[in-house]
Amino acid sequence: MNLYSTFNTATNALSANKVRTALTSLGITIGIAAVIAMVSAGHGAKSKIDEAFGALGPNLVIGFSGSTTTTGLRVGADAGGAFTREDADAIRMKLKGLINGCSEVSQWPTEASTESGSHKTVFAGGTPDVFKMRRWTLREFPSGPRGRFYTDAEVKSEASVCVIGDTVVSKLFPYVNPVGKTLRTREGNQFRVIGVLDPKGTSFTGGDQDDCIMIPVTTLMKRVSGKDHAMLLIAEARSSDLTNVVKQRMTEIIRRQHHIRPGQDDDFYVNTLREYASMAELFTKTLSGLIFAIASISLIVGGIGVMNIMLVSVTERTREIGIRLAVGARTKDVLGQFLAEAVILAMIGGLIGITLGSGIAWIISYFAKWEFVITPESVLAAALTSAAVGIFFGFYPARKASMLDPIECLRYE
Repeated sequence: MNLYSTFNTATNALSANKVRTALTSLGITIGIAAVIAMVSAGHGAKSKIDEAFGALGPNLVIGFSGSTTTTGLRVGADAGGAFTREDADAIRMKLKGLINGCSEVSQWPTEASTESGSHKTVFAGGTPDVFKMRRWTLREFPSGPRGRFYTDAEVKSEASVCVIGDTVVSKLFPYVNPVGKTLRTREGNQFRVIGVLDPKGTSFTGGDQDDCIMIPVTTLMKRVSGKDHAMLLIAEARSSDLTNVVKQRMTEIIRRQHHIRPGQDDDFYVNTLREYASMAELFTKTLSGLIFAIASISLIVGGIGVMNIMLVSVTERTREIGIRLAVGARTKDVLGQFLAEAVILAMIGGLIGITLGSGIAWIISYFAKWEFVITPESVLAAALTSAAVGIFFGFYPARKASMLDPIECLRYE
């Protein structure tokens, strides 16, 4: 019996009981669908993480106020933060060849208003280096003055200028170019808008990156918050290879600046953005691995179902097997026929699973707003897995059928 005849006979046998065939394939379908969906979701989540951290700046090194004590307790510095302008100046001077820029950064909640209304937002204070490190660009308007970033001179003079996000524009300056106009804050300050940031969307934590008012950090400290310390200290290494070096050197410099003796707890901690990206990717891979393990269990259960049905089929078709053997069918012909039935059963479930999994992956990517990725490798792996399950779990029933005694089969009622 040739290969075509084997598969044709197997297909006819399966089509004789379509409902049983469909139900038997269901376990394989669920397992393959879960694998395809999770592999796609993993690729989509990774691309989303890479995009989010890439937008922040892949080589950023960030100092945070607060520290972990020797007991493992996380504590904060104080309400104002841990970093001073002198800390940033020291880093800029001593790491000049290693970094592209450095800025102390702090935030302060506020309510801004114009003739069009008011809006609760947040001040974000920094130096011009922030715009360079974050790769931020300015939005252009078809008419009116062009925008710009504030300068180092305006930081030194504590100028009342600001660069605003797109959300603030929509709330306070709808349908107009806000550059050159003035907004007021609840603290009683007035700021002249000198630029509008291009829309950046939500951050990887879900926050609106466009809902902010950027002002010189000195203006924030002296005229808004009244605090002379900042919550963050951000630097950008010149290359990815230098991020860990910059992290170590920043820690040493800030410890000296804060007069922290050996053995004392820091009032800050420094981390790289790459470490946060790695942690996010590890979490995604772990979650995908757990779901993959569950899907594998479903495949095993589906395979056991295939074996069970094939054993039942052997029992039901004992006389048929005897007749085939009696008229000249060889042992390997019977083995091939039942093994082909098991493989076709598993492949039916696999193909449906690939289609269903791709649909689930598309739905996930649509609502999660990340890239829809179905790689040819994952589809091929799913198809081969289905065939392997059919061969593995179908071999025993097929061998049992091929080893039956023809005379005993013909006597079977």
